[in-house]
Amino acid sequence: IDMTKDYLLEVGMEEIPARFLTELSDQLKDKVEKFLTDNRLTYDDAVAYSTPRRLAVIVKGIAERQEDVSEKVKGPALRIAQDEEGEWSKAAQGFVRGQKLTVDDIFVEQIKDEDYIFVNKHTEGLSAKEVLANMADVLNAMTFPVSMTWNSFNKSFIRPVHWIVSLLDDEVVPFSFINIEAGNTSTGHRFLGGKTEITSPNTYVEKLRDEFVLVDSSERKDIIIKQIEQIAALPLINLYTSL
Repeated sequence: IDMTKDYLLEVGMEEIPARFLTELSDQLKDKVEKFLTDNRLTYDDAVAYSTPRRLAVIVKGIAERQEDVSEKVKGPALRIAQDEEGEWSKAAQGFVRGQKLTVDDIFVEQIKDEDYIFVNKHTEGLSAKEVLANMADVLNAMTFPVSMTWNSFNKSFIRPVHWIVSLLDDEVVPFSFINIEAGNTSTGHRFLGGKTEITSPNTYVEKLRDEFVLVDSSERKDIIIKQIEQIAALPLINLYTSL
């Protein structure tokens, strides 16, 4: 049974200058991947999409939960951790309390002729939805060659943000960024399209295509090249006529 899920993040905004689009699209993908790795959430692949009015990433095969972590945590030296009667000191008690453990979990190991206290700490992984609810951290980490602020917000971005899609399979992963609440509604072509509800990451590309938007930049490039080749292949007299 496949227990993985797919995740879509789309940030819709006012038009980004074309010369910045590819770099920002790559940057968002890189930061999403780093966020997942830093948060111990495994995945299969991440794909970037972009248009002048949106940056998006679809992550394939995200694990349902973070990986659990078991680690040996070093505390203070034993001479500080115990008093003269061999009782655990406030330093030792504070150390284990900070690890959400008790003094019963303490064991002693020697490092360079000095005894130290240790505990084994096990941290159970959070669900993917709980981790992805912090996706605003990714957007806050973005850097831009130029940026702007709007309304009374102090946070700057490449352009004012108008909508955010945050979708884990068919479930919205809510978070807020510069007063925009993430949902599952995207926006199509400025003049030809309209708002559209994204039902899952797998429907994203086609849903936007229905609203006259090609979110795959390589597909747009291929179409432009083919159109240029078609024009270049026209006889000159036909070319002038068509113009």
